[in-house]
Amino acid sequence: MLRERYTTSLVDSKRIAKIRDKMASHIEERNLRANVQTSDAPGFSDISRRCGNGLKSVHDAALLAMMWQIFGRAIDTCFVRKRQLSDAASG
Repeated sequence: MLRERYTTSLVDSKRIAKIRDKMASHIEERNLRANVQTSDAPGFSDISRRCGNGLKSVHDAALLAMMWQIFGRAIDTCFVRKRQLSDAASG
């Protein structure tokens, strides 16, 4: 019922989201060209390509992804405990 009543606002929100995404990509490209360091950790994607078959390799890939995200940001290293890493590594 609300969608039928406010159809123009739905179109506007889609348009605004498209503009926001386009501006974000332009800003990111500009920062990359200007060699500006952002506070984000580097991306880590496609774990499925790097892990083989079996549960052990899935645990290893999960541990690697967790360490990549946590140690990728210097400020997040204070949140890691040695016990967490040893539990994750032992499976």
